[in-house]
Amino acid sequence: MSNEFHGHLDASKMSFAIIVGRFNELVCQNLLAGAIDCLQRHGASPDQIDVYWVPGGFEIPLAAKKAAKSGKYHAIIC
Repeated sequence: MSNEFHGHLDASKMSFAIIVGRFNELVCQNLLAGAIDCLQRHGASPDQIDVYWVPGGFEIPLAAKKAAKSGKYHAIIC
């Protein structure tokens, strides 16, 4: 029998940036909703989550870099 280890995921004291591309908004809206749902199920409140919409896929890394340099977020989700 192997050993199993389970962590406790707690996002209640963290801040998050979510970067979303408008190019394929039909798909991205559902991905965004899933990301927000997951964060909230693990304790994050809506005011701990900032969503940045960008035109397309090429702008996502630039927006993520700017969010990272701000020092405001514990995690950036793209």
